[in-house]
Amino acid sequence: MKDESQKSNEASEILSDKWASITCVLKKISRGEGEIATKIKHFSHQHNLILSDEIKDGICCDGCIRPISTEFYYCTECDYSLHKQCAELPRKTRQWSLKTTLTLHYNHHFLCYRCGFFCSGFGYTIDYKIMCIRCFEVPDYFTHQGHKHPLFSDYKYEGKCNSCGPKKGFFRCKYGDFALCHQCVVLPHTTWYKYDKHPLALTYHDDLVVDQCFCEICENQGTQIIGFITVKFVSILFIPLVF
Repeated sequence: MKDESQKSNEASEILSDKWASITCVLKKISRGEGEIATKIKHFSHQHNLILSDEIKDGICCDGCIRPISTEFYYCTECDYSLHKQCAELPRKTRQWSLKTTLTLHYNHHFLCYRCGFFCSGFGYTIDYKIMCIRCFEVPDYFTHQGHKHPLFSDYKYEGKCNSCGPKKGFFRCKYGDFALCHQCVVLPHTTWYKYDKHPLALTYHDDLVVDQCFCEICENQGTQIIGFITVKFVSILFIPLVF
């Protein structure tokens, strides 16, 4: 016979926080000194979601559209999955650099107003504009692999991005004139391309000979595509010429 604690763990629990993304906990278990939800209802999906740690190749999160490599929630009735941390994102939040409330929505397709990429999945709306999860996750002060000093957000900065050139740099170094725009900051550090069996890495080396790189798609050299200034950000399709 089940004790009272087990019964309460299996009972539905409507969350008191009306702005939580998880609208109802259907089942939870004890883990360490706390509890973890193993079956939930989520505002973004019509079916219940189950927690799993069985990672399968090729599975991506429908919230941030990135590969899943840690615990995640999945639907048993259709092809829908969420990182655990994506499922727990707040429906409403604030960022110190913005003077308004951000509201989380699930969108099939949208244009992120910060990085300029076409995205899908979760996005935070601000005054009819949508910001993708990758941009939302960028802190206002951080260290980037492409620069030795920390970068901080400065929306009044008038300099150009040291990676792509034309755009204004929104994150800059306090010790010099190095800056990066949102689009370059959120580029993945590694990715896959359908015609290559190996992962492709974003490269930042100052000593890279850009003239010896060309794009596998358009066959133009790197300097004809991106304005390299200080740090050479090599797009994921640039490869060194091999003779």
